Amino acid sequence: MSKGQVDATEELAERLEPADGGTPGSRKAQRAATRQRILEVATQLFDEHGDVRVTELAAACGLSVGALYHHFPSRDDLLVAVQLGRYQGSLPDDVEHVVRLFERAPDAAAFREGMLSLTRAVRSPARTRARLQRAEVIGRSLHHPEVAAALAVEQRRVNDRVAEAVRSAIGRRLVRADLDPAAVALLIQMLGFGHVLAELDPASAPSGDAWDHLVDRLLDVCVPRPRTGTGQRRVRSITNG
Repeated sequence: MSKGQVDATEELAERLEPADGGTPGSRKAQRAATRQRILEVATQLFDEHGDVRVTELAAACGLSVGALYHHFPSRDDLLVAVQLGRYQGSLPDDVEHVVRLFERAPDAAAFREGMLSLTRAVRSPARTRARLQRAEVIGRSLHHPEVAAALAVEQRRVNDRVAEAVRSAIGRRLVRADLDPAAVALLIQMLGFGHVLAELDPASAPSGDAWDHLVDRLLDVCVPRPRTGTGQRRVRSITNG
């Protein structure tokens, strides 16, 4: 991505960012609350019908069409904000759990066990809808440059957040120092999001044991093998707060 494209995507993100809530009862707070309400209703309509009609949305929010356009200058701006919100909503707390593990694991044993626990958690059927929604939003971005630009800004934020945590783990010798933090950050996200391919045909998906074995071998490449099983007692507290 060129510098000009980066500047443009960051400008777009700022334009789509909700206004400051202000003090309770103020006009600014009311505008922020109305904007959030519009986004919530628009997202619900989009999930139900695959599209959003401005007149239907305004009626559902109890607003005139003109009042709705006061918060979103155009229908495209509204749809970009909806898709960005759906993308962000498709990222559960997994990223923060990963960051917490990389930043707080006391030793290699706890780190390895924590990674195995997290990869098992993200394979859960409970994550299926979120993964499919994320894939759908990415697919829609192919035909909507402004959606693609907004997603690029958000994904860069996530990548940077995870990569910084990887650097922390490298500094504490939990991850090999010759590995690129950005590459490790992407690999970790792929282990979760990439599972959407197995969900297309669950009957042929590898077993949980097969996945665990693969992840364990990947960890052999990235993480020093612990000499003992110490640290496992602390895994739950590290990954869950």
